[in-house]
Amino acid sequence: MRQVKDTWRIRLRRLRQGERRKLNKMKQSSTFYAGYGKRLFDLILTIPGLVVISPLLAVIALLVRVKLGSPVLFRQERAE
Repeated sequence: MRQVKDTWRIRLRRLRQGERRKLNKMKQSSTFYAGYGKRLFDLILTIPGLVVISPLLAVIALLVRVKLGSPVLFRQERAE
């Protein structure tokens, strides 16, 4: 019975090693995109997005300050 268990462990280990090899090959083929492409894509979209939306956020902050008279950012002291 022990030999059967050991046989299955060896087969499982080989299968896992084969899967790891496939994953490593996939990682190597998409290294540039994974490393630089995603970051570049994020920056290309977020920087113009922030530039476009920042005046709207400033107007909303100004309206909160004028209409409510309260600070735009909420601050609370911590209790000790």
